[in-house]
Amino acid sequence: MASAAPPPKPVPWVTAIDEERPVTGKDLDQFPPCTVGDTLARAAASWPDTPMLVPADPSEATLTFSGFSDAARRLARAMLAAGLGRFDGVAILGFNAIPWHTAAVGGILAGGVIAGMYPTNSPPVCAHILTDARVRLAFVDSLAAVEKLLEARRIASESPDASGSVLTKIVAWGIPASDLNAPKFADARDVVTTWEQFLEAGDASDVTDEALDAVMATQKPGHCCTLVYTSGTTGPPKGVMISHDNVNWTVAVTQTTVRLGPGDRGVSYLPLSHVAATMIDIHGCLGIGFTMHFARPDALKGSLGETLKAARPTFFLAIPRVWEKMTEAMLSVRARGSRIQNAISDAAQGVGRAASEADEFGGPGEAGRPWGYAFADIAVFRNVRRAMGLDQCKVLVNAAAPLPRAALDYLRGFHMVLGDIYGQSECSGPATVNRPWHYKVGSSGTAADGVEVKIMNVAAASAGDKGVDVAAGEGEGEVCSRGRNTFMGYLNNAKATKEVIDDEGWLHSGDLGRLDTDGFLWITGRLKELIITAGGENVAPAPIEAAIVERAPAVERAFVVGDRRKFLSVLIIVKAKADGTLTGAAKDVDPAVTTAAEVSAGGSDAWKALLDKAVAGANEVSHSRASRVQKWVVLERDLSEEEGELTPTLKVKRKNVVKNFEYVIERLYG
Repeated sequence: MASAAPPPKPVPWVTAIDEERPVTGKDLDQFPPCTVGDTLARAAASWPDTPMLVPADPSEATLTFSGFSDAARRLARAMLAAGLGRFDGVAILGFNAIPWHTAAVGGILAGGVIAGMYPTNSPPVCAHILTDARVRLAFVDSLAAVEKLLEARRIASESPDASGSVLTKIVAWGIPASDLNAPKFADARDVVTTWEQFLEAGDASDVTDEALDAVMATQKPGHCCTLVYTSGTTGPPKGVMISHDNVNWTVAVTQTTVRLGPGDRGVSYLPLSHVAATMIDIHGCLGIGFTMHFARPDALKGSLGETLKAARPTFFLAIPRVWEKMTEAMLSVRARGSRIQNAISDAAQGVGRAASEADEFGGPGEAGRPWGYAFADIAVFRNVRRAMGLDQCKVLVNAAAPLPRAALDYLRGFHMVLGDIYGQSECSGPATVNRPWHYKVGSSGTAADGVEVKIMNVAAASAGDKGVDVAAGEGEGEVCSRGRNTFMGYLNNAKATKEVIDDEGWLHSGDLGRLDTDGFLWITGRLKELIITAGGENVAPAPIEAAIVERAPAVERAFVVGDRRKFLSVLIIVKAKADGTLTGAAKDVDPAVTTAAEVSAGGSDAWKALLDKAVAGANEVSHSRASRVQKWVVLERDLSEEEGELTPTLKVKRKNVVKNFEYVIERLYG
């Protein structure tokens, strides 16, 4: 008798908003699949009176876990009363605050799918999200956001992709009802409402807790609960579908990977529409039980330091620009110090760097602490970390891009262990992590618990062959990962999804990297950003750019060009304020040169010597003759989101940069 046919393989991806992707994995017993509603109920029961969310304004009340559960369920009932249907989109546009969290979790409880928007998103981009995610309700924190979404609603209503009613209600928090009664909103009286009015309408409705529980009972771990929209470097933003299991499993393994738990504290300031903040600030609180302190909206303009000193976080994640600003502030303090104070600090930094090197993977650890460490720790390190608000931090993370070596080394001089992590929206955040007790400086760490990472041959990946692997320590290729953190698929976009998730469930990142023999990942560039010279050589620009910035602290950014050209050139952007005035290390190169425009126009001998040396140094470590830079030029301004050169998450749109500065590039090759 013929044997039964083997069961079909689980589908590795889905693209319909209401489709379930079955949860698979080797650790289902260790981390049982569950929904966000399950996690909320467990958090409220486990830590009912523990502070969960601490507002930026000390006059406002802190919300406990049980208080947050009540608030989220109340808002969920109001959403159901407002007509939110199963898998309808719930958009949120505003700075990090308790209402953001409440709308995110409340929307999931009510059966909706959360779609965060960046404050810098234009009305057309917002309209795309409204249509793509079938957004019915939106929550905002300003009148400007109300106006933007009304315009986006108008654009979306005229789109051929619009189906049914788009955006029936815009709910504004922190705004008086009188402001929404202004004449400019006269035609939107039935659409715009305040947070308080929305809740009161829900309370007055016939939607009960039992009705909410019935909706929650239909939710499964394999259903989509959140959409994280990509930055759109190559086209309209794509909706990255994140499931309940993606969220809960990622939080659980983050807890085991970096050893966080109840009682830990964090600071919420990075955009909650970004996958990192979604996972850590919102769902990390619920799954791990830590307390999140909110920063003020002007956090990145200077107030973040005050929040850090008030919150005293035990873990802190920042992007390179934040760490650089901290470094610049510390150097500014040093400039005002006495010769004796600076001499003590310099000596301590030598000790700190030696201690940091001893702590690296393969090092002797505490046994290798240099002579004088105890004194340096008491006299300098502790005071510096306390002044930064990081004296109680046990986990310091750099994310989004490598931190320039000058800033990294300066911070390591105070024995601050900064670990790079690597990931993307499509893997729900982290894929590899540098743990404080297991790290290599410059690497992106080893695979997070429960995640598989491998390298695939670049040429094979470029040709669409996804079956050729590169062994650890034997070269670079495309970074691929697999785990329960792999996203469900791109919403309504099967073509794009097939390009990144293969039949075996491997997520193809598009990033170039290598694994060393210890399992540490080293990112070397982007597959799609490879420059193909006139001679046919493939060159990754990222390592060259990093090498230049590393050798010139006065440089903010380097941008290598040379596609289909005989040689490479680099566009250089020096550190300057928005008005063009030089700042940081740039202002010390030549006191007579004070603006980026002056440097661009020719600068001085000091500037030319600095940049010649940086480019020459990068060429010395280049991997081939084709990857050496022959010419450079300084631009008058930095890249900007307004000019279409940066995404909301500050990723560079290379094609747009080349287009916008084509006249500069042509002069280099003229």
